[in-house]
Amino acid sequence: MTRTPHHEGSRKQFTWSGWYKNLNFRSNSQITSNAFFHTAPLGTGVNSASYIYLQDGRLVYWDWRVGAWGRVAQTTGAFRDPTAWYHFIVAVNYTAPLSSDRVAFYVNGVRADLDVSTTTYPNTGEETAFNDPSRPHYISDTGNNVPLNGYLTEVNYIDGQTLDPSNFGYFDTSERKQVQAGAEQQLASANAC
Repeated sequence: MTRTPHHEGSRKQFTWSGWYKNLNFRSNSQITSNAFFHTAPLGTGVNSASYIYLQDGRLVYWDWRVGAWGRVAQTTGAFRDPTAWYHFIVAVNYTAPLSSDRVAFYVNGVRADLDVSTTTYPNTGEETAFNDPSRPHYISDTGNNVPLNGYLTEVNYIDGQTLDPSNFGYFDTSERKQVQAGAEQQLASANAC
């Protein structure tokens, strides 16, 4: 699925969230079949690209510029269970004073640790390729007709805000699962009928 923004939004701050279930884990050092959301596929003559994807089961945010810089953040933990649904949140804020607050991942309501050996935080003056109206944005596709290797649902993209899990629901400690916002009201309404 593709979407091209009609207007330029914030190129410094956004939140992406979605529920993901892996169909079958494949070790993969490439983006290929694990892209959740990105701009302009590589090799298309563009000079920048932004990606949110899984690499070897780890959640990755990658922001790249030709000849200038590449910013990468990836989790230390891997998410490979083909029976589990994962709720991922990627919160990006290039204006945050602390570099460690510029990219945050949440998995099932808990902030994930980043691999400090591979993480390069963006500088405050930089911009992401997301929200650039001159390029298409791809959801669950690499842009090269390679679909996501799993299910993706309840996808949200919030322009200009960096949100945490409380905006999308809560983590039920007794059930050890993320519950989406409004689920109790939906269930109560269904049971009342």
